[in-house]
Amino acid sequence: MKEETQGAQHRRAYLASHPLVLTRSDEVLHDAVANYGVGHDLIPRGQRLLKGVANGTTIGSTAVIFIRHGAPVDVEAYATGSRIVISASLAPVEVRIGADSALESSWFALSNGRETVIREPRAGSFILAFDRDLIDHTITRLTGAMHAPVEFGPRWTRAALGRGMISATLRHVESTLAANPVPPPLAARMLESMLVDALLLAMPHSHSSLFLAQREAGSGHAERAKAWLEEHLGEPVSIADLSVAVNLSTRQLQAVVRDRFGYGPVRLLRELRLERAHTLLRSGAATSVSEAALESGFTHLGRFAAAYRERYGVLPSTELEAG
Repeated sequence: MKEETQGAQHRRAYLASHPLVLTRSDEVLHDAVANYGVGHDLIPRGQRLLKGVANGTTIGSTAVIFIRHGAPVDVEAYATGSRIVISASLAPVEVRIGADSALESSWFALSNGRETVIREPRAGSFILAFDRDLIDHTITRLTGAMHAPVEFGPRWTRAALGRGMISATLRHVESTLAANPVPPPLAARMLESMLVDALLLAMPHSHSSLFLAQREAGSGHAERAKAWLEEHLGEPVSIADLSVAVNLSTRQLQAVVRDRFGYGPVRLLRELRLERAHTLLRSGAATSVSEAALESGFTHLGRFAAAYRERYGVLPSTELEAG
């Protein structure tokens, strides 16, 4: 059953709202992809006819292509030069860059200076082709400084986030294009920006350390924000107060807290207050519900009771009686 499910997944028509070709000709299949600026040769293995499918489109300056050959082939991709080309295979494939040793991978960058050989990509692959200038401009935007041109390749092994991020982003882009095959310009710019940001965070490259440093610094700011809130739970604090306390703008504060805890500072404050009230009620340190609420920073008892029940499944009065 698992094999059947995987097979069905591999046969799925990805990017079906943007058809390029459905063909048995290796030349036609080759040209459908090469026309998007991805130079390569197809080398058939054996005598089987292709059952090739290729779908694709451009989002801004970025090409997004899905290709499945339907028969054993090798792909010899040319040096990409001024383009950053990423292959995202639905199953691991054998990859060799230049004279380097072969490696097995699902996500990899084609070399900008050497030939990349991909052996028998049977299951199908997404190809993402970006302008290098766009990538470098995005790094400047995200880090606030100019850097040397970015490089991708096997020599870099550590990314700021896992590759699940770019997989999820690619699924989101595909579903958005399925619903809106010709998105308006603003939507197209947003989709392209999402792909580039996900690429820089999820794939290892020469500037990954910049994003790793940002993530580690952000985690430290988030923990300081949490500690400051814990010290001031009973006070009428604001997000502006918290921003000043941790020396971040409100926007930066929102970003680092969400990255660390999965929600923003307003939700963090409420969760911490609920935890304080829960401790007071369960330990008997509070003699009434109103005392627990006020000491934890809640000023509206009805809203406190509703939030407490949502979080812990019981009313605070029940918790007090049990304690």
